[in-house]
Amino acid sequence: MAYFYEHLNENTLNLLINEYVLLKDENGNEVDTLKWDGETYQSIRCKPFKSNMFGTLKPLDNIQAFAMDSINTNDITVLYGKAGSGKTTLPLNYIMQEIEKGRFKKCYIIYSYEPLKNAKTLGFEKGDHLTKLLYYGSIGNILASKFGDMQQVEYMVERGMLDIIPTANIRGIELESDSICLVTESQNLDVYTLKTIIQRCKSGCKQIYEGDIIEQKDTNIQNIGMNRLIDVFKGNESFGCVKLKNNYRSKLSELADLM
Repeated sequence: MAYFYEHLNENTLNLLINEYVLLKDENGNEVDTLKWDGETYQSIRCKPFKSNMFGTLKPLDNIQAFAMDSINTNDITVLYGKAGSGKTTLPLNYIMQEIEKGRFKKCYIIYSYEPLKNAKTLGFEKGDHLTKLLYYGSIGNILASKFGDMQQVEYMVERGMLDIIPTANIRGIELESDSICLVTESQNLDVYTLKTIIQRCKSGCKQIYEGDIIEQKDTNIQNIGMNRLIDVFKGNESFGCVKLKNNYRSKLSELADLM
């Protein structure tokens, strides 16, 4: 431990650029959080996300602190973990903070219109495009639960703060440099789809990809895009990837992992 702190400019742990390290003492107590930036180990001093919409969000553990740091500092962040770990809540809190402060104008939420594994589809549904997106797909329920109700989601869409795009519609569009792109349920997307999304983003567009690589693959995709995305971008100075480990939703939802 002493040698490590006396030689912070040496990559003694052989980390990739932007790779995080959680230091523990001989008793297993967590004592420090750092990341290697290619030249030195930097201490992580995670600032809370603050917005009028959600209030103040502080990390519930050091792994969430890594995730919040990556969202803040990297152009591309991949967050993966089980349900209730914060992989959607953390990005949405950051997004509202940045939009309210005027640092970004809009958030694009990209999702794959896929039913849950073994679930039946509803077939043809009446209504306009926005109604179909919000009321007949899982993304509407997700956003309504995070923002409080569906009316708030519709208000943000109408004001141009939020744009919801199915993966089927991403070809031919460009995501502006003053925007944030949040891709939900990314574990269900293949390599070609994720590659297309990244190529649609202009320089300066912050990208966040969230999903559960192991547990929630709802479709039989052999070529999982998230795995390839991590393999290609790891070690890049603009990329971060964090596995969120703890379920904070409820004790019962933790038991569901055993099913």
